[in-house]
Amino acid sequence: MPGRYDFTYLRVDFNNQCNVGYGFINFLAPEDVVDFMKIFQGRNWNIPSCPKVAEVTFADDQGAEQFVERLRNSAVTAQWGPFRPKTYYSANDLPDHHPIVIGREKPFPGITNRERFIRSMATGPRVGLYPPRESVGHRRVLAHTSEGTRRR
Repeated sequence: MPGRYDFTYLRVDFNNQCNVGYGFINFLAPEDVVDFMKIFQGRNWNIPSCPKVAEVTFADDQGAEQFVERLRNSAVTAQWGPFRPKTYYSANDLPDHHPIVIGREKPFPGITNRERFIRSMATGPRVGLYPPRESVGHRRVLAHTSEGTRRR
């Protein structure tokens, strides 16, 4: 599926270095969300002692730009590489649609509000950017599209 999304973020509890139960993917087209749901909706995670299954839902925020703006001044950008949000090159980024670059990780935009970043560093490890929703027995993957698909 590389090249079909331009943003991912798996929310991690920094203290125990485990996923808190959800993540975000910004798909580039609605049909990519459908394909993803066909594969992952209701799927067991196949992790011993973890009977949870995937639940794919649409998020309130839509588009990679919204998430980048929300996260760029956040404590998550200072975490170990795999715990950070990721942006990827897509055909929308390149006028010549160079196939070697599409799907590769691109640099995450830098901090624009130093004070907000400092506050986030002070509170982020305790509170987190997205407090977990109650969802017994499920791990959430919140799907997005750049075209603005909303939860219904």
